[in-house]
Amino acid sequence: MSVEDLFIKQVRGPVVGGTGSASPLTASYDGAQRVVEAHARYMEATYRGNVFFAASQAAVTFSAGLTTTTAVGLVLSNPIGSNKLLVPMQVEFVNTGVIVGVAGLSVMPYNATNVTHTTALTIANAYVSGGNTPVGKADQGAALPVAPVAWKFLYSVLSTNTAAISQATVYDLNGSLILPAGTACAVLASAAITGFASITWEEIPVASAI
Repeated sequence: MSVEDLFIKQVRGPVVGGTGSASPLTASYDGAQRVVEAHARYMEATYRGNVFFAASQAAVTFSAGLTTTTAVGLVLSNPIGSNKLLVPMQVEFVNTGVIVGVAGLSVMPYNATNVTHTTALTIANAYVSGGNTPVGKADQGAALPVAPVAWKFLYSVLSTNTAAISQATVYDLNGSLILPAGTACAVLASAAITGFASITWEEIPVASAI
């Protein structure tokens, strides 16, 4: 057996180790480290019980304005004093009305005042009937302590044509937003658009975020 054949034989297949145990990495035939998704993208975080979601349970008429402090839509906030970081994973919006406008994800910077919860939404763990208790708060309506800043645009209604198909927009944030204690983000709209919104996020202990 040649050295090359021996190398390939040694690295073929996964090397399995339990949580907390050291295990060697495996390499491909040319010596590159193997990096593959063994499971679905969010399965590990969900399996650990750290993924949560909140969604509209009926169509909501959004408040007009992507930067309004009186927010009706969907608000995710991380309370002051929280020991977790909230990392939004996915945001969804679907329009059910015919008003021309834009829906977007707006962000509130750190502030010394908490969000005032007006109409709370039920938060569920993505590990159904399991998982941890959420730290984050989700609201359909809330008073924001500072004016939000528009960040991502999710959806636009370009016509009042009632025959137009309205398909949900799913935005994968890929970890590009982190909400520390005392911050929030919200799905808002430029006009009084009616529709549904949902958000899925992971909660990570501050100490383990580095």
